[in-house]
Amino acid sequence: MNKSQDILSVAGQAPAIGIVVDLTNATISIIRGNYTDAASRAGSVIGNGSARTATVAKVANEVNKAIEKAVDEASIR
Repeated sequence: MNKSQDILSVAGQAPAIGIVVDLTNATISIIRGNYTDAASRAGSVIGNGSARTATVAKVANEVNKAIEKAVDEASIR
């Protein structure tokens, strides 16, 4: 799984897909319980794209959803 996340980190630099890849990577980190890594990976989203202001709001919403989902899944177990 670590190698997969390393590959996603590199792919996250691609302008067209970087935001989605970085959010996916952050979600994987949340599920694995690596909250510091998740914050770092989610933070890298801010550096991608040209419309940063609009993107930051969307990203914050998606990260919040991912965190809520992870917490709900952890509560079930």
